[in-house]
Amino acid sequence: MSSLPKEVRSWIYDFFSNGRFAAYLKIDARQCIEEKGGNLEYYGLSSLRIGEPVAEQLEFMEGLLPCPELPFHMPMMELPGGHVADLHLFGDSGSVWLVFLDATPERDHQQRLQQKAYEMTLLQERERQL
Repeated sequence: MSSLPKEVRSWIYDFFSNGRFAAYLKIDARQCIEEKGGNLEYYGLSSLRIGEPVAEQLEFMEGLLPCPELPFHMPMMELPGGHVADLHLFGDSGSVWLVFLDATPERDHQQRLQQKAYEMTLLQERERQL
């Protein structure tokens, strides 16, 4: 794979760390949170406790660990804070990293498009009835 220029890497880093409210958890082999950081408060997850099982603190993680296939992506997961995030899991030296990237704008856009399509369908149905 060809390496990316420094400017492109910098832009990608800024885009994902700032614009997407990046947050992370490092999960150890016992499936406990080893590290946490980033914008966890944005997702309503600032109370997660280091050293405690992740599945006891995040219901959606129940049954996901150990994850047989990494990396693993879960798109548009609704989180306790009301925001939606794309979740990315990947392995590293016996640990699993869980990265949160905000997908709330994409979800909102998708909902608006669905609403417009629904309204158009209703309008077409009304026209047929006339």
